[in-house]
Amino acid sequence: PTGAQIYIPPHKAMSPEMFRLVFDWMTKDSIKCPRESILDLMSAAFYMYMPHLVRELLNCFDDKNIFNTGDAVQLYFKSQNTPLAGVGNLMLNAVGKHFLLIVHSDEFRELTARCLCRMIEPNLLYVQTEIEVLYAVFLWLYTEYNKRIDVMPVILSHVRFQLMPPAFLYYFATLLSELDRDVARILFPILQKTMWDQQEIYLCNIDSDDDYEIEVETERSWIVDPECPYREDIELGRYIDHSSFIKYVASLNNAESFTERIYEK
Repeated sequence: PTGAQIYIPPHKAMSPEMFRLVFDWMTKDSIKCPRESILDLMSAAFYMYMPHLVRELLNCFDDKNIFNTGDAVQLYFKSQNTPLAGVGNLMLNAVGKHFLLIVHSDEFRELTARCLCRMIEPNLLYVQTEIEVLYAVFLWLYTEYNKRIDVMPVILSHVRFQLMPPAFLYYFATLLSELDRDVARILFPILQKTMWDQQEIYLCNIDSDDDYEIEVETERSWIVDPECPYREDIELGRYIDHSSFIKYVASLNNAESFTERIYEK
């Protein structure tokens, strides 16, 4: 006996058709997977711990000759309904590239709190400013305010306030009295600490002997959309109104045009 562990996938982890495709991938030069079955094949590869097959399938999402932007996004949302949550997690990088395209979709509004946290947590979230992440969270919150307000502290912990312009944070703080009381209560200590941290960082006034520690947050994958109506406000670090963001993402109805014109900083 070798002492190797035996792993038996859960019942109905894969169909006979998927098992055949996996076996063909191991024994043949190429296989043909129906487009509608790619998630099932990825689930099978994930269950059988076949990282090379998983990697090849993920590469398909980046190949515009195979999947366009809309296809990749729809497959991600479909993956949220699969029994294997890890499949959706593996697709997060592909979805992060199209974050601004999906914010105004019904599927985004219907995300669970856990899925939303996983979506906005990675560095590979392609946005122009962290303000867009904050406003996307607000859009999700107010879809079902009473059911979601209690999880807002957890979700906002994944928003990188430190990356927002100081002028925006200051003006936004002056508007807290106009927000719902619970939202203002959650945001107040976050904004207070963020502005203090920014002041310490920008003034290079961090004392190594001080008990007050500052963790500098990692940058996102910044992009530029030449047609964004608040592009100049981003460059100058000015306040961006929530309604401007909503109008902008609502106007992104041509996924291919958007992905062709944006570029990374």
